[in-house]
Amino acid sequence: MKKVILLAMAVSFVCFTNAQLIKRDFLSGYIVNSTLEKGAYGSTTQDAATPIMINQWNLAGKTGNNDQSGGNPKVVDPLYYTGYAESGSDVAIDMLKLSTGGRTSIYSLDNASLFGEGTYYLAVMLNLTSASLTSAADFISFDGNYTGNAQRSRITAKGVDETTYVLGMGDSGVATTFGTALYYTQTYLAVIKVTIDGTGAGTSWLYINPEISATEPSTYYSTSAISGTALKSLRGLVIRQRSTIAAQIGGFRLASSWASALGISTGINDINLNNSIKISYKTIITENAGNIRIYSLAGSEVLNVATEGRLDTNLPKGMYLIKFVDKSGKTSTTKANIN
Repeated sequence: MKKVILLAMAVSFVCFTNAQLIKRDFLSGYIVNSTLEKGAYGSTTQDAATPIMINQWNLAGKTGNNDQSGGNPKVVDPLYYTGYAESGSDVAIDMLKLSTGGRTSIYSLDNASLFGEGTYYLAVMLNLTSASLTSAADFISFDGNYTGNAQRSRITAKGVDETTYVLGMGDSGVATTFGTALYYTQTYLAVIKVTIDGTGAGTSWLYINPEISATEPSTYYSTSAISGTALKSLRGLVIRQRSTIAAQIGGFRLASSWASALGISTGINDINLNNSIKISYKTIITENAGNIRIYSLAGSEVLNVATEGRLDTNLPKGMYLIKFVDKSGKTSTTKANIN
């Protein structure tokens, strides 16, 4: 029986490594006309005094006119893009043009290094209705801080004329180079690819209306280097309402493969990365108390122990299969790299 269970786990983990869908439920559970932010950070400091409000949209901790102006964004009817997996699903965010300043909202993903060194893809539908002809401004980015204080890989928009605009990829600021002209009121599919090295450096690429295919294209719309040390891991997804941009965005899919970002089937079912198990170096963090079993990739059990929600291990570096059962009997599994 144990061999059967281990085989089932192994099959699940093979699915995981091939599918690699991290998250798609950024807007699940919302209804049209409801507000987006469910919490608000009082500081940008990541510590016990400002704990993470995980897996939800929050007002970022940066204060001032450029980050906390305007009202809580509302959600509207979903966007549509033919062939995209999230077309018509859930809702979209209505990013109204503010009278002044800006407002930064962050979806807090992680407070450790779960999404550290590696390559990630974010697919999202965009529909802009206006952008400044004189001032470029970013409105979507990743963040290395769960409170919204370390934005990188910034999608930037700038108006060209009354009917068209351009997008670009910025680093810690707005883009300075842009792609070809796009049309207002038309829904586009954007994919951000970001590669980070664990120290904060890396590269980001922007693709617009790529072919809906499992094959990653060889050409891109815009690109930018990632500098500094801010983006050691992806801890949040940021949107910024501006006084210079009006847009609707929705249909987010975060993945570690191109095919999964677009929702392309590769013959193996997608399995979401389990958000109830997090890894920080040799520490395993769970949302609840329960029991953890850890297996080598060969299927040998290396640890079977109770946890109250934080388990410090002395495991050698390597990849492991982790099974967690909470006290209610709910089972979670994941594949993890212990450093």
